[in-house]
Amino acid sequence: AVYSAVGNTKKPLYYLGFSGVLNIILNLFFVIVCHMDVAGVALASIISQYVSAALILQALLRCKDIYALHPGKLRSEMCIRDRDILKLGMPSGLQNVIFQFANSFVQMGVNSFDATMVAGNSAATNADAMVYDVMAAFYTACGSFMGQNYGAGKKKRVRNSYLISLAYSFGIGLILGVSLV
Repeated sequence: AVYSAVGNTKKPLYYLGFSGVLNIILNLFFVIVCHMDVAGVALASIISQYVSAALILQALLRCKDIYALHPGKLRSEMCIRDRDILKLGMPSGLQNVIFQFANSFVQMGVNSFDATMVAGNSAATNADAMVYDVMAAFYTACGSFMGQNYGAGKKKRVRNSYLISLAYSFGIGLILGVSLV
């Protein structure tokens, strides 16, 4: 998010791409070579997520720009801005908790079926996540562009970018969704 906010979307893409390839390689290694099944897939995902986080953290620590991470300067001061962040963040976090809690009941219901149903649901969930991620890429790119234009006082460009991003996201979602069906 930090790199996207400053308009550098390539660095996070490279790190996520590397971690994605690492995840695939580790999946194959743990499942085929180590015969670990689900535990191997989970371990591969955990390792690749930590590698991705470590790469971004290292880049922010080595950065010399204004957005560089300085661990010694990290502190929380309850100012008006912090309260505003909490007012927005807490309901959003609570919404995500409720959504995940409800999904656990759906997953329990799905798991009560046979292995074929569970595998089919898993495949559909992965395909759905792929479509969502492609659509969200437009939102992420648009968010950076809109933030820069908003800061520059170019409100018409903010609205236009939003509408263009919405159209692209809807279009790619429609194409991928129909392709999956």
